[in-house]
Amino acid sequence: MTIFEFLVAFAAILAGLGATRLLHAFPYVFNRDKSFWLHQLIFLYTIINAIGAWWATWSMSKVERWDLLKFASYILYFGVFFLLCDLIAPNNSEKIDSWKDHFFKIRKSFYICNIFLAQIFYLNQTYVLEIDNYQFFVIYLVWTGTSILGTISDNYKTQSILVVFTFLYVLILNISTFVMESPMSH
Repeated sequence: MTIFEFLVAFAAILAGLGATRLLHAFPYVFNRDKSFWLHQLIFLYTIINAIGAWWATWSMSKVERWDLLKFASYILYFGVFFLLCDLIAPNNSEKIDSWKDHFFKIRKSFYICNIFLAQIFYLNQTYVLEIDNYQFFVIYLVWTGTSILGTISDNYKTQSILVVFTFLYVLILNISTFVMESPMSH
């Protein structure tokens, strides 16, 4: 077993736990009687981002030398991602009466998790993969900036704009990741 295979196996456990949360909550989040469109969008955002993060894992196969910080950075991303899944789709999803109330209850934690994910993303690009590319810096800045704004703003209209923007932003980024990081094209 190579180091990369070991890392993927470890990350797969965390990704699988997050996916379990999302799959369990799916019918409750999209229940017409209790649903809330902003929560549905961050739920879909999380699914798309999870698929993109897993797909981008292939790029880690290029890393020749692993150290403790590289290992921790790679695994920490999936650990924080599990926390994000647990916030959005808790194990008691069937007992949530209002996804709107739930959204506003977890909103700050959702954005704080995204701030951490943005930092880890940038560390993975610059330190683990040793990519010096301004595009990743721009992605990092936009991700961090929107997450900070989402954390400090309680305004419904601002939240609506941020969630829609973040959803569209991550959708475009992940489509490009699916194309550029495809294991089938290497």
